[in-house]
Amino acid sequence: MTQTEEQQKKSIYWKDLMNRWKYLFKLFKLLLSTAPKEVLIIMFVTICMGMIPLLSVFALQQLVNAITQLGGHASPGFPMQLILWVLLFIFALILQFVGNIFGGMIRDHMQERMKADIQRLIIKKTHQLSLAQFENPELYDQLQRANRGLESRLFSTMAFIFQSISDFITIVSLLIFLFFIHWSIPLILFIGSTIFTLVRIRLFTEQYILDRKQTTEMRKLGYFERLMSTRESAREIRLFGLGDHLRGKWKALNIKLMDERIHLARRESRLEWVSSSGNTLTFSIVLTGVVYIATLGLLSVGQYAAFINAVLQFQEALGNLFWSIALINNDLRYIKDFFDYLELPEEQSEGALLLKEPLKQGIACENMSFVYPGTKEQVFKNINLHVYPGERIALVGQNGSGKTTLIKLLMGLYKPTDGRILVEGSDLEKINLSTWRKRCTAIFQDFHKYHMTVKDNIAIGQIEKIGDAEQITRAAIAAGADEMIQELSNGYETLLGKEFGGQELSQGQWQKVAIARAYIRDADLLILDEPTSALDPQAEVEIYKQFRDIAKDKTTIFISHRLGICKLVDRIIVLHDGGIVEQGSHEQLIQENGHYAHMYRLQAQWYA
Repeated sequence: MTQTEEQQKKSIYWKDLMNRWKYLFKLFKLLLSTAPKEVLIIMFVTICMGMIPLLSVFALQQLVNAITQLGGHASPGFPMQLILWVLLFIFALILQFVGNIFGGMIRDHMQERMKADIQRLIIKKTHQLSLAQFENPELYDQLQRANRGLESRLFSTMAFIFQSISDFITIVSLLIFLFFIHWSIPLILFIGSTIFTLVRIRLFTEQYILDRKQTTEMRKLGYFERLMSTRESAREIRLFGLGDHLRGKWKALNIKLMDERIHLARRESRLEWVSSSGNTLTFSIVLTGVVYIATLGLLSVGQYAAFINAVLQFQEALGNLFWSIALINNDLRYIKDFFDYLELPEEQSEGALLLKEPLKQGIACENMSFVYPGTKEQVFKNINLHVYPGERIALVGQNGSGKTTLIKLLMGLYKPTDGRILVEGSDLEKINLSTWRKRCTAIFQDFHKYHMTVKDNIAIGQIEKIGDAEQITRAAIAAGADEMIQELSNGYETLLGKEFGGQELSQGQWQKVAIARAYIRDADLLILDEPTSALDPQAEVEIYKQFRDIAKDKTTIFISHRLGICKLVDRIIVLHDGGIVEQGSHEQLIQENGHYAHMYRLQAQWYA
């Protein structure tokens, strides 16, 4: 490595170090905003705890000197001076004991408050990220590192910060005390303890690098564990005999990760031996010097006892201080991960507010193109489409043609790569997205199953109606779910899902509940993505019968591979190869004899 490269490497190292310690101020700011009273109390306790060693050393010196002054002159009772120093020494010990307990209680209380608030910050931040960011695997790695920093590093860093403040006060006070006895002793202690403590600092960097390297593989290990232990995957694992195969993958990955950690642990043991041996050597040198000074008659017995006690406490405090700083320096890498996650760019939250009146101009795509983050293949290229108010549209196309992606773009869940989407003539990127999404409702093909009551599952569609039993029932009737719900053990109050001991539904019954969730929302745009895929023919017919009434006064977009529904819509949009290849009514497209007509006839032949 050339001298220039070495200088650049050092420059990068120090820049990274300084940048990392900036996060310490952010952590203090977070502590003060979360638990200001607790921070002030623990700072007061910390300062007191830092002064206690000096108090105990001073009391010990005076106590021993008082005893030696008595000599062989016996007198009845204890001299008042001796009692005073005994009480002061005992008081210092009690203060240290009480301070440790009281400080620990305050830290525990502050930790619980912080844990809830910081977890809330992570969850809130996750909800403020755009859906496109969830397409990037690095986001999940960042989220895991942020959570790991919260669970195992944030609170330990907080404890070490206060401990290092206390140790620093102890070191300064004892340094002054030792300096007046002999200047060389603290100097030797400081140099020796510093050298042999710094030996281990590099290890923390290696630990962080290993943790960061293993983040994705640890997520994969957790995935295998969930796969082998959850109800959803249990059937296929047993049916296809995947147990041994998955256990083998889990075991191989676990062994690889474990070997890497063991290798680092062995290196840590070697460095620990070097560090401990060096500190012992330093103490031995200092102890020899103290004995020599005592033999010269330069120390009283009290000073000698206090000197030994001060040296031991000085070395312990200095070692703890460097150890705490090294731990803080290491943990700040994890704290940085936490704050970096909180500083990720958020989804657009500002912009023009849409008026609550019904749509008059509708929704339009102008030369819209889209590529999923992290990929190169275009889903859409220069699409132009106008959805008019109150229009009923069916999106048709092969799997992967972009039907679901298109509706996500229209709802503002994704941003176009090029071109723009207009809502009421305004660019969607300049509109407050929350006000637009309140005007939309949807049931997706991969709808979520909430392990809550039936009532809550439906009301989630518009949470303000959670107490409106009439609206919830009306939505369930429209979705064909009311009869099924009435047969459940507690009707609309039935807890669904096995996770918390509730009642499990079939996939079709879950889908009816999800349809009701979409129907309860007062929305201008209704999107139905394969809403009948899990329903039996009779239930599907009932949904279709309700469709015209539900879609009344709403702009409706319907996605289905069952092309019979297309007879109920005003316009059919056929997607193929990243564009719109056909559009028109059912009759028009059948006459054109293109993609739609071909797909329709393929399905129809099975019913002929």
